[in-house]
Amino acid sequence: MMDTMCLATPADTTDTAMRVYLVLESNPLIAADLIGTLEAAFTCRVVHARSAARIPEALADIRAVSAAFLEMRAEELDQSGMGRFLRARGAQLILTCDEPEGDDAPLAPPQPERVTLLARPFTDTMVLASLENAPAPDGPAAAH
Repeated sequence: MMDTMCLATPADTTDTAMRVYLVLESNPLIAADLIGTLEAAFTCRVVHARSAARIPEALADIRAVSAAFLEMRAEELDQSGMGRFLRARGAQLILTCDEPEGDDAPLAPPQPERVTLLARPFTDTMVLASLENAPAPDGPAAAH
């Protein structure tokens, strides 16, 4: 588990409070990419967990989470109780998943309420676009 905090405030950021993001990702390269994108765009604290079991401990002193990027399927989110746990902290849930391959790939199953899908491979632009509904540190959804 890694907890990083942005040291510099991007020039175009007008946030008055620090955002907190959770990244649940087992692949260190993908985790570093997500964390780097968030840190470049926002004054924020990013908590990185490599397994869902470590999330409650990692967020023990954090009462509000803007968004959680989760390497998890919708079924896992429901079965693990992680969706309920993170929603209680106000988090927008963003499931990172592999993009279906081929023309005959099935459409993604319906997602639970307040869940966004971020298909891999993703770009910085896609990551930031997935945050359109994320709550601001002290208010409703922030404009990005």
